[in-house]
Amino acid sequence: AMFWKMILLAGMRRRSQALMAVLCATIGAATLLCLATICLVVPAQMSDELRAYGANLIVTAEDGFDDASACDVAGIVRAAAPAQAALYRYESVRINAAPYTLAGIDARDVRALNRHWNVEGEWPSAGNVMMGRDVAAALGVTVGSTVTIGIRDDESDATLRHGRRSTDILSADGTPMRVGGIVDTGGAEDALVYADSGDLQRLAGARGADVLEFSSQGTEAELSTL
Repeated sequence: AMFWKMILLAGMRRRSQALMAVLCATIGAATLLCLATICLVVPAQMSDELRAYGANLIVTAEDGFDDASACDVAGIVRAAAPAQAALYRYESVRINAAPYTLAGIDARDVRALNRHWNVEGEWPSAGNVMMGRDVAAALGVTVGSTVTIGIRDDESDATLRHGRRSTDILSADGTPMRVGGIVDTGGAEDALVYADSGDLQRLAGARGADVLEFSSQGTEAELSTL
């Protein structure tokens, strides 16, 4: 009791010194908290933001990826560090009789991987495609337009077939699909057309993906090792 009485009396007699001591302790604690935040939280947040700008690891295969091989590769990458992944399948198509590349994707995965993409309208879904800005401008289409998409012949239009040059590229046959969205990235993506992977499978048949992209939290050394 005497101890606490001495402390109380000292505090009452020296209020300014006591307040200054409390203030100094508060400032010191706040400074330590700020330093801890800068050292621990900010680098993690910066890494997350940088990963929003797309893939930092791209894996390809000569014969593509079936489901099993895609899972194996994803397991290896994620064993090194947490990573988001997206699959891409590419096919040569005719859109309104002009040649383009159609990418089959899972919109949810690609959207999570490329949060910096500027999309007007909607991402690909059943019956709806998303066009790159350059393709949309060349075709003169907007969100809500309908285009006709057909898979191009395996042979190039420059090859001779039955003594004649193939005119597959000029064909207007195909499947009508709605332009649900237009993507503007300022990069190569603006020259592609994106469709739901299920729609592409119905157009071109079933096969595996051509490219696996990862947004990995791994360091440069870890990615180089992979």
